[in-house]
Amino acid sequence: MTSPDINLENRISTAEKDIEGIRFYNEELANALARLVIEVTNSVISTDEFKEEIRRDTKVLKEELKKFKEEMGNDTRKFREEIRRDTKVLKEELKKFKEEMGNDTRKFREGIRRDTKVLKEELKEFKEEIRNDTRKFKEEMKQSKKDLDKKWGDLANKMGTVIEDLITPSVPTAIKKAFGQNIINSADHIRRYNKKLNLRMEIDVLANSDDTLYIIESKTTVSKDKVDVFENKFKSGKFDKLFPEYNDFRVVLILASIKIPENIIEYIHEKGMYPMVYIGDMMEIITAN
Repeated sequence: MTSPDINLENRISTAEKDIEGIRFYNEELANALARLVIEVTNSVISTDEFKEEIRRDTKVLKEELKKFKEEMGNDTRKFREEIRRDTKVLKEELKKFKEEMGNDTRKFREGIRRDTKVLKEELKEFKEEIRNDTRKFKEEMKQSKKDLDKKWGDLANKMGTVIEDLITPSVPTAIKKAFGQNIINSADHIRRYNKKLNLRMEIDVLANSDDTLYIIESKTTVSKDKVDVFENKFKSGKFDKLFPEYNDFRVVLILASIKIPENIIEYIHEKGMYPMVYIGDMMEIITAN
């Protein structure tokens, strides 16, 4: 059985240990509180410094803002003044431009009026010149027509000479050589008119044998159109009505010219007619052979 004294000592020892532990805890708590107080104090001090910095910065910012506002006010006034001056200058320049444009427009209109007047006068003169030139041209054309008619008359006379000098003398010999027939009668420049029938025809040369009538027409130049016209002239039946004395004769059509192109000669032969051209020193009839 344990002695009461021993139990007491154990209790005292345990109590002392507990007291020691409480003391240590209190010391730690005190230290912790001290640190907390220091941190709070430092924090308060830092907060005061921050507030002071904020106050200073705010003051500086207010001063700078005030200065900025003043500068902006000055710049705005200057800008407005410049705008007023520029607007005034622009208005003056615009007014001057309008006046110049007005003057230029008036000058332009006056120039147009002058030019129009001059143009009208020139046009009037031009029309008058055209009228004069037209009158002169008409007069010249009348004179030219007279000259042309005279030339045609001369040409007709020359053609008559060609017929008389070349074709008519060559007809008997040319027909004899080409067809072997003797010409009994020949005549040139034959004109026949039937008033009752209202028919008229001219033939350059007519020559006949016993049974054949040779009708010769002279041309300065010969073309296919002229060949067709010559052929149709005797297809119409007009010749038979104007020259009934030859109705029983076989008719041979001959186109005479100084020179006829080869293709036209072939065309004449195709039509059943004959070309007569100048060969050597006389006119000859060219047969198909």
